[in-house]
Amino acid sequence: KGLLKVAAEALAEIVEPSSSILVHSLLSTKVLDINIKMQLLDHLVANENACESSDTDESPNLFPEHLSTLDGIFSGNIQALKLGRLALFLNLLQSPWDLGRETLLQLSQRLDWLLESMADPVVYIAFLQLQIQPTIQPDSSSKLTWQLMYHSAVVALEIFTVASVEAWGDVEAFLFRNVVHPCMLCRELVLDLWSFIARHAEVDLMEEHISRLFSILMDFSTSIVAAALEWP
Repeated sequence: KGLLKVAAEALAEIVEPSSSILVHSLLSTKVLDINIKMQLLDHLVANENACESSDTDESPNLFPEHLSTLDGIFSGNIQALKLGRLALFLNLLQSPWDLGRETLLQLSQRLDWLLESMADPVVYIAFLQLQIQPTIQPDSSSKLTWQLMYHSAVVALEIFTVASVEAWGDVEAFLFRNVVHPCMLCRELVLDLWSFIARHAEVDLMEEHISRLFSILMDFSTSIVAAALEWP
């Protein structure tokens, strides 16, 4: 067990930070067009619907020919690669400082993918287990820790919310859209993020959120009652 732990930490310390820094560098550079960065994010989050539509999409591939191997890099068994994708995605959320406004907005519009992945049984279990989490710091250094992947997700969302003022509208919509998420773990993640916001936000903002939450819950209760009355 001790040797396996040392080997796992060594692999995580070498491989994962390198992958995170590579993806972060591609998304933060000003050389690449935003459309190319969007394609990279689409491959990273492995949105099956987007992949299916891209098969029939007649628009040209925006990647240069020598980068078209991204299809191969990110293809394969999505189930097996999903945890690795999640680790990269969470590291991006934890280090948004120099990604640029357009890239931040693209990331915020893909937050739902995090919850969709968490609802997967394999990911669900992994989120409640101790995992090696190399965290990328603003100076590109990495810190290796053992912690619940769920905790890493909460911290990543908190950092992203604070550091990405431009994406606040998308984060806010993400919260309201998923407050009654059917997956318990996803609901907990949303509520943990909301609790963090409530501790640091202005009173007026939280009063507005509470009012809107009451409206959502009233509508939700009304729809449940209506469905029950229509039951034969």
